[in-house]
Amino acid sequence: MLRINRVFFFLVALFCSLFIVVVYPSYGKVGKCVRSNFSVELRINSIQDSVKIRRVKGRNPGAKSFKTIAKPQFRIKENSNVSTALKQGIIIQPEVYQTLKNKNDITYTVIVRNVDHFLEYLNSRTFEGEIKAINSQTNALILDCAGRTLEATVLTYPHLAYIGLSQVIPKVENSINYMDLSVNRINAVHAAYPGLKGEHIQVSIKEQFLDTTDIDLVGRYFSVGLESEIISQHANFMATMIAGAGNTYHLGFGVAPFANITSSDFTSIFPDENELLIANEISIQNHSYGFEIDNRYSPEAQAFDHQSFQLPNVLDVMSAGNKGIETSGEGTYADIESYANLSGSQKMAKNGLIVGATNRFGVRDERSSAGPTFDGRVKPDLMAFGQEGSSDAAALVSGASVLIQDGYQQKYDDLPPSSLVKAVLIAGAKPYTDPMSFKTGYGQLNALAAVKIFNSEQFITGEVQKNDPSEFEIVLPENFKELKMVLCWTDEAGIAGSDLALVNDLDLAIMDPNDQEWLPWVLDYSPNFESLSNPPMRGKDARNNVELISIENPQAGTYSIHVSTDTEMDFAQQFSLAYQITDEDSFQWTFPSSSDICLTNEELIFRWDGKFIGTGRLELKNGAGEWDILDENVDLNDSYFSWTTDTPYFQSQLKMTIGARSFLSGEFNIVNETALNVDYDCEDKFKLIWEKDELAIAYELYELGNKAMVSIASVSDTFYLASKSMDQTLNFAVKPIYEFDANYKSRTIDFSEQGVNCYYTNFISELIDDSFVKNNLSLTSISDIEQVDFYNRKDGVNHLLSSLNVDINADLEVEDLDPWEGVNNYYAQINLKSGEEIQTDTTSIYYTEENTLIVFPNPIAKSSFLNVLTGKPGATLQLLNTSGDLLYEEEVFFDFAQIPIADLAEGIYILRLYQGSNQISQAKLMVTD
Repeated sequence: MLRINRVFFFLVALFCSLFIVVVYPSYGKVGKCVRSNFSVELRINSIQDSVKIRRVKGRNPGAKSFKTIAKPQFRIKENSNVSTALKQGIIIQPEVYQTLKNKNDITYTVIVRNVDHFLEYLNSRTFEGEIKAINSQTNALILDCAGRTLEATVLTYPHLAYIGLSQVIPKVENSINYMDLSVNRINAVHAAYPGLKGEHIQVSIKEQFLDTTDIDLVGRYFSVGLESEIISQHANFMATMIAGAGNTYHLGFGVAPFANITSSDFTSIFPDENELLIANEISIQNHSYGFEIDNRYSPEAQAFDHQSFQLPNVLDVMSAGNKGIETSGEGTYADIESYANLSGSQKMAKNGLIVGATNRFGVRDERSSAGPTFDGRVKPDLMAFGQEGSSDAAALVSGASVLIQDGYQQKYDDLPPSSLVKAVLIAGAKPYTDPMSFKTGYGQLNALAAVKIFNSEQFITGEVQKNDPSEFEIVLPENFKELKMVLCWTDEAGIAGSDLALVNDLDLAIMDPNDQEWLPWVLDYSPNFESLSNPPMRGKDARNNVELISIENPQAGTYSIHVSTDTEMDFAQQFSLAYQITDEDSFQWTFPSSSDICLTNEELIFRWDGKFIGTGRLELKNGAGEWDILDENVDLNDSYFSWTTDTPYFQSQLKMTIGARSFLSGEFNIVNETALNVDYDCEDKFKLIWEKDELAIAYELYELGNKAMVSIASVSDTFYLASKSMDQTLNFAVKPIYEFDANYKSRTIDFSEQGVNCYYTNFISELIDDSFVKNNLSLTSISDIEQVDFYNRKDGVNHLLSSLNVDINADLEVEDLDPWEGVNNYYAQINLKSGEEIQTDTTSIYYTEENTLIVFPNPIAKSSFLNVLTGKPGATLQLLNTSGDLLYEEEVFFDFAQIPIADLAEGIYILRLYQGSNQISQAKLMVTD
């Protein structure tokens, strides 16, 4: 009978569970079924936590044909604090349940109605924990406490809204040691729009602190008081890619080289305070860090969306993460390989710009994290070049965003809405095979195309409310290959813990001249690998706050653009539209331009943009003005061609022939690399040298100025001699001057850190075979040297070993075949033709004959250490007073030993060396005060 009742009760519970899942699938519903005194309470925290969803038919994105299978839930005791909280509608993430009996501190995020009231409540309950962070804008807090404390104290607060586990300390994504601005056409922006440099744009880098002495950032760092105490090279990489001045080398030239940089510690994972961003006019914040995979709309994600909505001109750019080969273990997309692995819940936010990584050829790095987000939205938004991951890709997109903001500010004397910056960048992006995907977003960043969209004013801003749509018209001429339209809006923050982040749903539609309606591309977000991998289809998008419509081979005529909403709102929702129109026969060279640096013996990747398909013939103009064929059949779809040469080229050009048409690049130069070195570094002067470039007609010297390298001298020789001064800069570079300017400067060196002394690099003395000493001197500039003398100083007297005044070369060697017992102090004196004498550093060699005991200094002050040369490794050393009392004994394993004598009284002592029971040698020692 008992068994039957248990089975019956189980069936009742299962029926109730399935009823709740199928009939009440929305967030926050509670189902209750009662049979006698048996009750089942099921909390559906979210679809992904309560059910597994399997697609059974149809491909229409958003279709309702899903089969739901209930998963076991945590058993929650009736009338417990947890049960009471759930009945009050408090959102509790399922992972929290596992921690409630834990005695150790755990980090939680909570949202309350009023922070000050909550803090007063905790104080009144003698809360045993620590408040780690507070976001006053969303009333969210991060706190550390034991799980038992959370259940007993925090869960009893009457105005609680949300509890979840907080993300752990952030980690920087991988960094790069190579930068190529040509991949994303940033170099082409520099060439075509030299006025866009980000001069008045303030950028914040949220992570560890950067080295503000980095000469690529000199003069442009400003502090807001939020810096980390930890300085990291990763932060310098990010800052350099965004705003490097190229003072170190041309590879240190960033996207926006005049932008101003500040730093904010990323261990505070909430957004920085609104007032601080406003006061410091910060409009871009780069986030090149991540956490573990975390697919939920967390309080942190909510806080970033809330700030974006309140500060519509501030754009957060975040790396997607480097977890592309990992699989999420939780949520709607659990166990789906290579999808839904964005690194951190902040990246679930709607309003930021999430960036994935590619290689130098635009191919997605398999390590780059992919979407969808927890609710099926498209992330990442864009892809960009990242040698080692998505950190640097995000930095490049941050820099490109600065360029758009800079252009807008110069034109309109104001900052653009972040939704417009996003729309312009997405509209200009180069799509992959499909217009969009969960792995590559809306395509590869093309900074040149984005700036052209902005510069051509191919954008619209407006607002919309229910029953009050916005309509626009654009006219397309004949012979265009594609129209691409992007709608973007900064949405208000959703509810933390909810199943859908989108609040205000806008809709984009285009009517062509034939009254055909074109809808946005949408992806099937059903939770299985096949659906997520499928190409997009056209339909209504009710999840993303970015919508994209592209039309291939558009007909000439007037197109009507419609933006509408069915969402009831108390305000008009602002939005931005940007569009790109591509010429059918477009072809444009993007690398190299006349301002790009091209070096011999380095891989050059010639790049172009265009809509041609098939193959073309690629030619290069040589020094004689003739065209050399590089390849007869270049695949035009690749948009690049790799080539290396060991021969310099001047006023060269590229030519691509496609059918009967040819497209010429601008003129560019390929030059040899020049290495700048230090010849000598003396007390009052130093000399810089470099190898002669046979094609150079002169050289220009540069030194570091307040923000950039500035020219200080022009010379025809291959050296530069300078006198030192109190305010002497340390950083120099040399630029070969050719008949045609190549814009190339050498790597910048700090002349004081090159390991070069005054006319020599090093002086080394070495004891050989315990019998003689070899002295080696490495000289730098030998042309100024008259003679070199080698000395051994013994007891304050200099003894000449050798004088060399003929056949002086860069490396000199002098042997001392008969060193003295004890300390030998060797040095060399360099005698210049001018009469100046330069002495090298002194090196000391300890030498003793076998079985000889030498002590020094002698006499010795008792506060010092006594140095002993034994000449007999393995012997026993003894220290005795004159009465014969043994004071110290040590087995000596080397020729040299040190004995502490601080406790000895003033007087005479005896040192003895024994081998077994035989005394080998003896010495007297005098100790003084």
